[in-house]
Amino acid sequence: MKKPVLSTRMLNKIMVREPIIELLKANKKIGLFVSGGLDSALVMYLAHLLREELQTDNEFKIYTVNRPNNSLVRTRGVVDWISNKFGVTYDIKQVGTNRVHHTLQVISGLREASNDNVDIFILGDTKNPNELPGGPNRRSMNLHGVVQAQPWVNLTKDYLVREFINCNVPELMAITYSCEKPDDKPCGECWHCDERALAFAKCGHPDPQIPPREKYIVDVNYVF
Repeated sequence: MKKPVLSTRMLNKIMVREPIIELLKANKKIGLFVSGGLDSALVMYLAHLLREELQTDNEFKIYTVNRPNNSLVRTRGVVDWISNKFGVTYDIKQVGTNRVHHTLQVISGLREASNDNVDIFILGDTKNPNELPGGPNRRSMNLHGVVQAQPWVNLTKDYLVREFINCNVPELMAITYSCEKPDDKPCGECWHCDERALAFAKCGHPDPQIPPREKYIVDVNYVF
């Protein structure tokens, strides 16, 4: 008898969800780092969705590092949307500093948050796509005295976009913000805008981001 062949959709779902499920089962008090971006929004959404499905008793605390791109405002929007969806309420704890190099900002936040009574911190870091050189230095972190997990550090952002599409929450996708600029709309030119555009292009799905980027919605098929 032949083994069943998993569809691409189901395989993608397993690769994204299984690490979160394992973390929920192994830890009760969990700190979620939310930035207002696509990746951390999916971490928070799936943590709540899977807690309901698994009927676990996880307790979540929400953390953010206030970065120069108005991330605190964008984080509040994401947290409020998910809170309303699941009938919960959270205070967002601001940790770390944005006065250090951007590669050290989250680390400074983790070190400060490690003083709290939390079993583990979860971050939504993803792998840089091969198609886009020159991106941020993303890697697995091993910080002394800090228990943290990066369940998607070996997955590129398109895996997360596919899971967002599977979850059918376009309103949540729309309010996330990936651009590194502090403007009211994404610039469509920075590395992070390119990464997001590439991820949606790989999935063959329009980006519902509000307001939409002006450049790659038209040019994405040509550029990539």
